[in-house]
Amino acid sequence: MMNGLRTIRFQSDEPLEEVIDRIGEPPLPPYIKRQSGRITEQIRSAIRQSTLNQRGSIAAPTAGLHFTPSVLKAVQERGVRVVELTLHVGYGTFEPVRVENIFEHRVAAEWFSIS
Repeated sequence: MMNGLRTIRFQSDEPLEEVIDRIGEPPLPPYIKRQSGRITEQIRSAIRQSTLNQRGSIAAPTAGLHFTPSVLKAVQERGVRVVELTLHVGYGTFEPVRVENIFEHRVAAEWFSIS
């Protein structure tokens, strides 16, 4: 283990994506409430509806959870042009500062695209 990063080996007859979809849960900040430590179906549904579910991000896109299809439709009906933005949140978002001088702290790059 190096600075909180881990490498794992996956061995299964089932594709990794299917295993992740079945048992995986996106990390969420503490201000999003969970029941018994698990993500509620309401939150899981909001994540599915407000994202394109593109693989690559290590965290749920919490800033966009309120943009449901019905909210986006209402916004568009008011004449607002809506474009899609994809941000693959990376480990750097969660990495603690481990240096005395903040100017020495480096944040890992993240990948994004805008339609």
